Amino acid sequence: LHNTRFKYGGMWNSLNLYTAVIAPAAKGKGKMRHSRKMGNPLNEKLHERSKKRLQEWKEDKASDEQKAGPRPEWERFFLPADSSAADLKEALAASPHGVIFETEFKTLSNVLDQDWGQFRDVLLKGFHSEQVEVGRQKLDEPRLIENPAPSMAVSGTPGTFSEVIADTEDGLFSRFAFYQFEGEPSWKSQFGDVEPSGLDRAIEDASKRLKAMYHEQAK
Repeated sequence: LHNTRFKYGGMWNSLNLYTAVIAPAAKGKGKMRHSRKMGNPLNEKLHERSKKRLQEWKEDKASDEQKAGPRPEWERFFLPADSSAADLKEALAASPHGVIFETEFKTLSNVLDQDWGQFRDVLLKGFHSEQVEVGRQKLDEPRLIENPAPSMAVSGTPGTFSEVIADTEDGLFSRFAFYQFEGEPSWKSQFGDVEPSGLDRAIEDASKRLKAMYHEQAK
């Protein structure tokens, strides 16, 4: 909800959250994938709008390049975790309140271990809406993302979690809300009823409300 902010500690804050689900393998944390469905309709809507704007820009550029203006940015609800630091900054510049959603810590740890994927500082600053600088070869001067406020929803095993946040001294540790659980592994038949469940209907309803709230704030 990009136009809602509150004052805390003498500073204006956005509603962005960093959340992590941690559990051993085969304990059921995979159910987190259902929550992504809540944002899918909004993500698709933003992609459609961005595609339309880009097509209109290309047509304007073909007829009058000077009046076409700069290339429109591609908006999205979900930001890619598997991306370079430069690409993530680009995505964040277009969608300052986007969400990094990843069901495997391993994906995030693999990226952060690469020279081209060092965007830990972006995550640290983004939590507190601190300025992030974007430098691109096509720009004559750096660009500042004034008030980034990304959210994160990630999950994984304790082992892969430690690859992303090694200890409490890591600045990311204090920025996350953690949900950790244990449990006995149990077998569940995968050949049951495929009709929509109560969960499916609840998620569909929640996704519609989220999309409506987003567009109401955009007015």
